[in-house]
Amino acid sequence: MDRMVLAELPSAVIPDPIEDSTRREFVRLVGGGVLAAAFLAACGDDDDEPGSASTGSGTFPRTVEHALGPTRIEAEPGRVVALIDRDADTMLALGVTPVAIRSHGTR
Repeated sequence: MDRMVLAELPSAVIPDPIEDSTRREFVRLVGGGVLAAAFLAACGDDDDEPGSASTGSGTFPRTVEHALGPTRIEAEPGRVVALIDRDADTMLALGVTPVAIRSHGTR
């Protein structure tokens, strides 16, 4: 008898099973995305450890470790040269103006 009652109802009242399952899948995907974003945001490191981001505070002398060993810089550099174009872009972004930039392939 339930089938007979459903068959007599207008089609606007009966939910379309395909549309309903698609809506459920969409809600699950969006909900999963929101949960994943919240989880990743909670895993971030927001500790403000002293010296972690402010190592370029301008204190000298300074020792720089690299592949060839440590190099001690006694005083703040007065003039800086960019050996690669990318270096010049980075320097300018950091507010350092190079006095010379090496050019490649132009004479």
